[in-house]
Amino acid sequence: DLAIRAGKTPIVMQVFPGSPAAKAGLLPGDLLIAVNSAPTLGKSSPEVDRLLPDVPGTRVVLTITRTAKGTFQTPLTIAPLHM
Repeated sequence: DLAIRAGKTPIVMQVFPGSPAAKAGLLPGDLLIAVNSAPTLGKSSPEVDRLLPDVPGTRVVLTITRTAKGTFQTPLTIAPLHM
């Protein structure tokens, strides 16, 4: 789950065990700086959603900032939605 604050960088609020975010090593509190080099700063929730493809198996590269680690990139593979 991401929290999108107007004019701010999206922040990871929750990571579900076994999720693509968990497999990518994301942690609550991480800042999502970019998706495939496209900046997220100031984007709305729908704009950030459009940066993430909805095709299962698609790989994206996230740029993350974490207080203890600094800024780094990590791959994330899109999973199918289960309803």
